[in-house]
Amino acid sequence: MGNIGKKIYSDPIYREKLSKAVTLKRIQIKKECLKCHATFEVTRRITRDGREVIDGYEKRFCSRKCANGRQHTREWNRKIKTGINTFFSNKGYPYTRRKNITSILELSRRSIIRVIKQYDLKCSLCGWDKHFGHFHHIKGKKVKGCNEHSNLSYVCPNCHTLIHAHKIMETEVIPLSAQLPENWFNSYLER
Repeated sequence: MGNIGKKIYSDPIYREKLSKAVTLKRIQIKKECLKCHATFEVTRRITRDGREVIDGYEKRFCSRKCANGRQHTREWNRKIKTGINTFFSNKGYPYTRRKNITSILELSRRSIIRVIKQYDLKCSLCGWDKHFGHFHHIKGKKVKGCNEHSNLSYVCPNCHTLIHAHKIMETEVIPLSAQLPENWFNSYLER
């Protein structure tokens, strides 16, 4: 097999066809950087029929420093700003602070931790406050309005386990509405 390949490549007619098919002229074009206006060179290919071919994305800047430091035009910045403003005003954004939050469980985990720290919440049964506790649903999750503060209680993991094991009666559990003030969300927003 090795001899067959040598014979094909040694054939002058085949070598000429191969060189025409593979070899293309390359030329160097001088361009001007869009930021610093320095001249730099770009390589372009010339096809067999004489057309210039630009490989993929041709450079517009002399270096990465110039490309990264490019400033947008005022018109471009205005388009971006109006687009963002119309998006937020028309559709709204799902992660903005809503004014109609009624339960602490509607907040993110991070925000819940901030509320717990702000109001210095402790276990409603034993007063434990070494780490973050659990929110226990007093009447269960299948009840309508299960996430209201009258149905929630902030308890430590140990007391939570004892409640579910029926070692602590649910009448002994203090609801979250007694632990948090009525205007807890407004004071949370002010921070």
